[in-house]
Amino acid sequence: GGLASAHQRDAFGAAASAAGLRAIAPLWGRGGVAYLREVIGAGFRFVVVSVSAGGLGPEWLGAEVTRERAEGIGRLAAEFGFEASFEGGEAETFVVSCPLYSRDVEIRRARASWDGYRGSLEIEDAALRARA
Repeated sequence: GGLASAHQRDAFGAAASAAGLRAIAPLWGRGGVAYLREVIGAGFRFVVVSVSAGGLGPEWLGAEVTRERAEGIGRLAAEFGFEASFEGGEAETFVVSCPLYSRDVEIRRARASWDGYRGSLEIEDAALRARA
C-alpha cells in the first residue's frame, strides 16, 4: 500500500516524524500499470501468490508479472474495477529477484488453493541460487 492513499502517506509521514525522520515516498501517486512497468524495468521479478479480486483467477497463482502480464492486469483492472498495482489487496506478490538481492529465490515446489472466488499459493520448497 501507500501508492495512492493520502491517508497512508500521511500516516507514514507522521510515524517518521515522530521518530525524528523524514518520510520519502518516490512512488506515491504512481499507481496502476505505470507502477508495475516501473518496478519491472528496475529489475524486480515477482510472482503472484494470492488473488482476491474479480477477474483474477487461479491461472494467476504462481505467474511471474512480466511487462506483458502487467498490461493484461491493467485491462482486467479496468474491466473489473480494481487497482492494477494491487494496492488494495486485490493480489499479493512475492519478489524472487531484484537488484537488492545478492541471490535469486528459486521456487521449487508450490501448492495453489482456490475456493472459487480467491486463492493463494503456498511455497513449500524454495532455495537461493546464484545469479545467472
